[in-house]
Amino acid sequence: MNNYLIKWLFFCVSLLMTVGCNSGSADRELKKRGFVYCGEDLFTTLNPQLTFDNQSVNHLGAQIYERLLDIDPNSHHPLPALARSWDVSPDGLAYTFYLREGVAFHQSPDFSPSRYLNANDVVFTFNRILDLNHPYHRISGGRYPWFESLGFERIVSEVIAESSHAVTFILYRTDNAFLSMLATAPAVILSEEYGEYLLREQKQEFLDTRPIGTGPFRFREFQEHSHVRLTRHWDYWQGASIMEQVVFDLSTKGVGRLAKLLTGECDIIDSPPDSQISIIHDDPRLELRRQSGLNLAYLAINNRSQVLQDPLLRKAIMTAIDKQKLVDTVYHGGGHTTDSVLPPASWAYDARQARVGYNPVIAKAYLKNSGYNGQTPIRLAFLSNEASFNPRAHKSAELIQADLEAVGLEIELIRINANDNFVLESGFSYDLLLTGWRATNGDPDSFLRPILSCDAISVGSNSAQWCNLQFDNLLELALKTNQEKQRMRYYRLAQEVIDVETPVIPLLHSHHYQAHHRSIGGLQLSPFGTRSFATVYRSE
Repeated sequence: MNNYLIKWLFFCVSLLMTVGCNSGSADRELKKRGFVYCGEDLFTTLNPQLTFDNQSVNHLGAQIYERLLDIDPNSHHPLPALARSWDVSPDGLAYTFYLREGVAFHQSPDFSPSRYLNANDVVFTFNRILDLNHPYHRISGGRYPWFESLGFERIVSEVIAESSHAVTFILYRTDNAFLSMLATAPAVILSEEYGEYLLREQKQEFLDTRPIGTGPFRFREFQEHSHVRLTRHWDYWQGASIMEQVVFDLSTKGVGRLAKLLTGECDIIDSPPDSQISIIHDDPRLELRRQSGLNLAYLAINNRSQVLQDPLLRKAIMTAIDKQKLVDTVYHGGGHTTDSVLPPASWAYDARQARVGYNPVIAKAYLKNSGYNGQTPIRLAFLSNEASFNPRAHKSAELIQADLEAVGLEIELIRINANDNFVLESGFSYDLLLTGWRATNGDPDSFLRPILSCDAISVGSNSAQWCNLQFDNLLELALKTNQEKQRMRYYRLAQEVIDVETPVIPLLHSHHYQAHHRSIGGLQLSPFGTRSFATVYRSE
């Protein structure tokens, strides 16, 4: 019996109680007309504006909504999308976007648009975020975490409709990451006309739960903990999608998603854990695609922790952790260790100078000379949420605990819950937090600012609760110059501040995987999780 059959039988037996070993339960009619994407059940909203790092919502949002700009998955440079072109004023304070004509919004059983996309829709979309008195600002919680982490309200002064198809953003200051910002998953464009209709009907919450966009698929239904169903948008400006419908299956996670892929109930799964890669690879019916991930797994050192104020103690922790063991054991080789917050795929990545890596002997020396008394336990917290950058947080935390205790530290593990954005709610107490980050665009600012800037503390994404004005000023200087070499210099100086202060300990960058049945073609893998399914087709 070959290895594939052994693995197949093993999974069938272990999962028999829940899924069985045949694909008879798959929806054969759906197979003819569409496909099933199995994602995580993390949906509290269908609007990417309201989430921070929810990959599932970003994938869904890329089908329903569109943005002014897109991102080239290779160069990471902005590309035209709803905006066919744009101009930037000589002083860098005004960005004018020229919208495509004839871009149709979706229809629904309750709403039929009377016009195409125009500049008023862009103004409506961003005023919702910027204007505290906007009728939709406080709907669905009134928080826009990704925009807040960047200090968006201090970047954009005004959004002006110059004409029906020209809209200008007036900035308070120059910001050379601004185009990348508008190409990011949360920067979707909403319908002003739909918003006005819902105001009249007093159903404002439908703006985020029954969405209307311009994307290749329109919303049809959402059943909590079950599925989201989308159908073809026939009037899509780039031409109707090949497939009639897409179903986002939310009913399973972990091994359950793999089981559905193996039985044919799912056609696509994104970010399977590294432990499942060999099973997918050995199945001749499946295709596995891999991409270097624009992500980071790291330890955040709580700047408010009294016990970790000692810089020698921080260095002891940094040199005591065997990062390669994490890659080999938890990620099954699906990643690479790092000393840098920025991944190698970033144009501002700095191949750091040689430094002392994993070295328990040096870690013990640091610890001996520090002020640590050996009796105060260090609270190491880990998130219950799973992510490609942190697939088995509990196991990773146990390995780190063992490394730290081996050099003489007392470690207490704490399991805590985060919301669907992998952002902690207030009230949690920890010294170290095992967490991670995924880039939303290719600009270095989207890595450094959301997890380490002073602004990001109040949002909850700066888990180190570290505020360094020198670091923030370097980020600001990097945004004010349009010379890439100069920007790179500022970012490298900012990384030197990180090295000295040690607010975080970078651990590794993991690979991003996507698996699908070979009958599915036309998929476009993106490091940002925002690729359209309009070109997807079934070959059999």
